[in-house]
Amino acid sequence: MTLYITCMGDDEMKKAKKYIPTASYTHYGETKPVEIKPVETENIYEKEACSCCGYLTIPVDTDGNKFDGFICPVCFWEIDTFINSENEESDSNGGLTLVQARLNYRTFGACDKRMLQYVRKPTDDEK
Repeated sequence: MTLYITCMGDDEMKKAKKYIPTASYTHYGETKPVEIKPVETENIYEKEACSCCGYLTIPVDTDGNKFDGFICPVCFWEIDTFINSENEESDSNGGLTLVQARLNYRTFGACDKRMLQYVRKPTDDEK
């Protein structure tokens, strides 16, 4: 089985100010869509700084929990609650460590060069 993930067009991303992926999978030659719902904002009371770029893009619920799997729209780092240190490879981020991702963001503006097409500048309320 192969999973394909794409993202909204640039205009849609700018309008929504967030990354909402679309996905499909191919199983035995048949491609089927996968429904991915945007994060519900009713229980979000604040945003936390992204551990990669440092901007306030990570939603936190009323219990203080981060949304595992949320992708920062500024640097494209995916929240990985399973890594225990900045030097541990993140399976969610293609084996990158947080140290590598931060260096990449400072160098060229995304956690990984392949993700440059998906990132955006931080908004005023994220700085």
